[in-house]
Amino acid sequence: MGFLKTVTTDYGVSATYWNIKCTWINWHRQFLHVELQGFKDENSILSDPKKTPLIIITYNFEGDNFFIDFDDNVIEKCYEKIKLMPEWEGAIDAYHNNDIYGYSGYSGA
Repeated sequence: MGFLKTVTTDYGVSATYWNIKCTWINWHRQFLHVELQGFKDENSILSDPKKTPLIIITYNFEGDNFFIDFDDNVIEKCYEKIKLMPEWEGAIDAYHNNDIYGYSGYSGA
């Protein structure tokens, strides 16, 4: 799972394929940390699953902005929330096995 949208990094290189690298949740504080990683394109990560991303963008959601319920699919909800942000308008879904792309599956408590 991921999405496609071309974003030029501060170094002038474009990242087109984006996926969630990891999430961290503190249920007591209602805090969610999400790391979104960008790659040149889908094929670059398919050909080398250990490839280093061009950029990692972090998002923190807490308090009134915390949107996860205990029985939610955290990754799906994170993609939905991020794609609603103005900077991700027009992003296109790309569905793949997250294990290939380095999603750790860790959600801390």
